[in-house]
Amino acid sequence: MSLHHITWRATASGLADENVVADALAWLIGDDEAIEIERTTSYHGSELHIIEAKITRKGPALKALAMLG
Repeated sequence: MSLHHITWRATASGLADENVVADALAWLIGDDEAIEIERTTSYHGSELHIIEAKITRKGPALKALAMLG
């Protein structure tokens, strides 16, 4: 299978612990440094966290996909 890059995104409410979601994505991709947490508000004004993990190299992207099983 050909895979050149992969991006995983998760959304957590302001009441959730976004660090738990970030740790799970870091485990999935195998790199703590590739995690970004954006803190924003929803349309209705409640707090929202968007957690993103991005891999731009083929080898690590394939390994991250294989972690799903």
